[in-house]
Amino acid sequence: MASKLGLIYLQLLILSSLSATLAKQNLTTYLLSRYASKYHSVITQPEFFKQVLNGTVKPNRVAYFFEQDTIYGRGFTSLCGNGLNQLSQDLTLPTSNRTLNAITNLGETASGLADEDSKLTSLRNQLQPGSAAKPLTPSKGTKEYVQYMRGISSPPNDPFSAFVCSWTMGKAFVDVWTNIQKNQVYKPDKIPQLQEIIDYWADPSYVAAIDETGDLIDSWYSGGYWPSSADQVFLDTLERETAFWVSVDSMGKN
Repeated sequence: MASKLGLIYLQLLILSSLSATLAKQNLTTYLLSRYASKYHSVITQPEFFKQVLNGTVKPNRVAYFFEQDTIYGRGFTSLCGNGLNQLSQDLTLPTSNRTLNAITNLGETASGLADEDSKLTSLRNQLQPGSAAKPLTPSKGTKEYVQYMRGISSPPNDPFSAFVCSWTMGKAFVDVWTNIQKNQVYKPDKIPQLQEIIDYWADPSYVAAIDETGDLIDSWYSGGYWPSSADQVFLDTLERETAFWVSVDSMGKN
């Protein structure tokens, strides 16, 4: 009997210690730790990344990526717009620092995406003269990603879900390009447009902007507790990220 009580007490101590650890952990750290293997696969396995790293990527594939990422960015802008609409929908809510910070974050993100759209369009036009004046054609993966962004940032989903999605997308992108910049064996001298965008996305100011979004969702709920939906948003976003790169690897054939 005494040994059984001792075992129960030990189990309670372990559970208590685990709960305390989780309570001290913020959401972004938890998500990256809990799903580390999947996340690492998403940001390292696409064939496009490997070709960029070893210097074998072709200009037409880079141009295709620029086109798809331009469309992706416009979907991201939709997420920002939907999030702003939700945050300002209730005219009777008292002003809070969290709401003001969230509005500022979405506004700055949308502004950055507009700059990015201009840059990608210009760089693609250098690779494929005349492309800037032609309609864009989304791949299946890109189109589904945009649809997801628009859906996750609209009712019945709340703004928090939109921010988890926003951070996940931004974090993945930053980690992809900082990793590539750090580990490039060959710089694509024949495709300077690609190196320009790599350095743009790996710039510390870009990284800092994504970290600000992470800080925002970490502070959304106090005490280290958050809705279980955060896990699903993180995983669903990674699934769309994977599908996006599959489409880039296949040049839209899948």
